[in-house]
Amino acid sequence: MKAKDVAERIILLIRQGKQPWLKPWTRIPPTSWRTRKRYQGVNFLLLSPGEYMTATAATQHGGHVLPGAKGSTVVFFTFKTAKANDDDKKQRQYPVFRTFRVYRVGDEIEGVTPRYSGNHRHQLGLFDDLRSFDIEARLLAYAHRTGLAIIHSTGDEAYWERSRNRIVMPYPDRFPSRDDYLYILGHELMHSTAIRLGRSIARGEIDGKVYAFEELVAEIGASMLAFDLGLHPRVAGIERSASYIEGWLSWLEHDARNVFRAARLAEQGVRMILQANPGDYGKRLS
Repeated sequence: MKAKDVAERIILLIRQGKQPWLKPWTRIPPTSWRTRKRYQGVNFLLLSPGEYMTATAATQHGGHVLPGAKGSTVVFFTFKTAKANDDDKKQRQYPVFRTFRVYRVGDEIEGVTPRYSGNHRHQLGLFDDLRSFDIEARLLAYAHRTGLAIIHSTGDEAYWERSRNRIVMPYPDRFPSRDDYLYILGHELMHSTAIRLGRSIARGEIDGKVYAFEELVAEIGASMLAFDLGLHPRVAGIERSASYIEGWLSWLEHDARNVFRAARLAEQGVRMILQANPGDYGKRLS
């Protein structure tokens, strides 16, 4: 499987009206059974919630893949620095793209016990106990660090105002639940990371495609935040306009690497908001 194949799979899901970054919040995220680390980047989009392992790992731990199990593809994508040949004086970067077949423990693998129950609230390994901190305070701490103002209005729109460094939100009682309010706030906080992480929209590139891609990054990031913080929103997955959908598809079809880029940028935004290091984000779940 090549990068183009991964992109085509994501594109197909979007064309079918699905948003692969949205996950059931009552289950654990896509996680490696062996390492207890959650899958990152585009693998968050490719996999359903649950614990996964390769067929080889299953055998090593006394289990086996069930007959007929199709498994799922996970992707390893990075850059390798090396010389093109012995005469080349300069080091050059080459993309390294590998795929692996993994199977979900409990559904496709027999003989291996899942480490976590279906309703396990582990916060992706970022936090030991959800009760040890206030979710809203965690999000507001990011606003405080960056000087970002969060104000409320009687309107029904939530948006980030770059020129005034503020987020405008409807009052919390306008939402079905506190988690719904925090989910939408998380989406707008994701937008605010654009200027701090140098995304295209923060540089004044605001044509339709760039704007749609920014919305895609914010959507993926908001979903990751919901998982990280254990939110259970009901408004997630609200239908997007046809122009948004076409904008997403245009970007993804233009260059297969944009799938990886969107997931990577979303994860960077989440790390900034939660003040988590890359190593923290993938550490073992407890």
